[in-house]
Amino acid sequence: MVRLARKLDFALLATDLAARTRSEIEYKLREVPRFILYTSAELEQFFGVPGAKVLGFKKSDLARSIRRELKELTKPEEPEDSPASPTG
Repeated sequence: MVRLARKLDFALLATDLAARTRSEIEYKLREVPRFILYTSAELEQFFGVPGAKVLGFKKSDLARSIRRELKELTKPEEPEDSPASPTG
């Protein structure tokens, strides 16, 4: 698994992945960015891989582009009522 992890740009884990399996995958791919966003049904719909709960994306320009977009999707939103800059 370590050799495989070196080749991956990131991994996409299904939200309905069992907790124990998620822990194992997160440990084995601890050096790889991981995103937990979609259900396995959505992953199947988007990528055409039946029953997939974990997808690894091999390093490439396309994978980097997808990873950047996923980072934007998972970025925490700023509270609207917080001041833009502290005043004192």
